[in-house]
Amino acid sequence: MAFVKTWDETVPADTESVGAGAGRIRDEKEAVRERLAIDHNFKATEGADANIGKHKQVELIEKADDPSNPTAGIVIYDKSGKLYLRKKTGAAVEMIDETAQTINGVKTFASTPIIPAAAPTTDADVANKKYVDDQIAAIETIDPATVDATTKSVTFQNGLIMKWGSTSSATTTFPVAFPTACLHLMLTIHYNSSGAPAGQYTYIVSKNAAGFVLAAAASGLSATVSYFAIGY
Repeated sequence: MAFVKTWDETVPADTESVGAGAGRIRDEKEAVRERLAIDHNFKATEGADANIGKHKQVELIEKADDPSNPTAGIVIYDKSGKLYLRKKTGAAVEMIDETAQTINGVKTFASTPIIPAAAPTTDADVANKKYVDDQIAAIETIDPATVDATTKSVTFQNGLIMKWGSTSSATTTFPVAFPTACLHLMLTIHYNSSGAPAGQYTYIVSKNAAGFVLAAAASGLSATVSYFAIGY
């Protein structure tokens, strides 16, 4: 940036009139202020500003190479547009690095760290609180099963379906067929009015997604049979 007052340590000349001293002093003060004001809060008139002299920013000149290790303290510098730190011993450390890094050692956070707001996409990604809350809320709103009292069936979220009912016919058709198959069928024989099992030894001849066929060892299938079927 251009300065109003030029810094020139060859002036004033020894031959300059003493009467120009006040102006020269003011010029020197202004030249100093212009340069310090690049990074500092520095004004021509301080007034009641309690922040006079404090840093507004720290603007570093970009270097091409690392400096030597300091004999005391630390050195912070800009190398090729990146901020580095160097201690008395050891290699330079890049302080702001947007590339992938491996951080060694145990790091204890005094407060909760802020992680990216984006949802995780790979197994190793960190899940933020909003993502976890959204997943829990989605699970809580899922109805684990849908019951249809009319067709006497229960359909679960994983596709498993259970059906129940009763029949006294050899061939029974489910009110609504299983979409794919009937996996398992269980029977319970009802008792008749005389107290003896009616149609005892009733057994399953065949079953499929649409229904099933029964038979009895006794004379005909005169019993009422309750059934419980599982399928998908």
